[in-house]
Amino acid sequence: MLDNLSLMGPDEEELSLSALVSSATLLPSCAFSAYSIIVNIAPTMGGRAVLFYLTRGSIESIWIPVAIFIFALIARKVDDWRFYALTAVFSLAACALAVLRLDLCHAGAYLAVLACCGLSAVKSREY
Repeated sequence: MLDNLSLMGPDEEELSLSALVSSATLLPSCAFSAYSIIVNIAPTMGGRAVLFYLTRGSIESIWIPVAIFIFALIARKVDDWRFYALTAVFSLAACALAVLRLDLCHAGAYLAVLACCGLSAVKSREY
């Protein structure tokens, strides 16, 4: 009976595609944040300020979503349970940071990536 239950539901490929799509939903906001930093800060404060805000000042709004997307993409390509688990752990940490900042859009996307990658890790491990 338990064997039949473990075969139900989406497989690892569908889950990893869902994680990739969920993480990709944050990329337009990352691009908009980078664009607004360049357009608003460059004319008034100069290139050094733009470089500061793009590297250190915007880690939570630009680079964490891009890193989660890259991890989800690598996990999908490698198809190993360890990468799924690593992506799920990073998504959990990113979700905690987003909740602390009260950024519900990012937190929801990270929760979706966490659920999909966690289920992919369990299914590919074949428990």
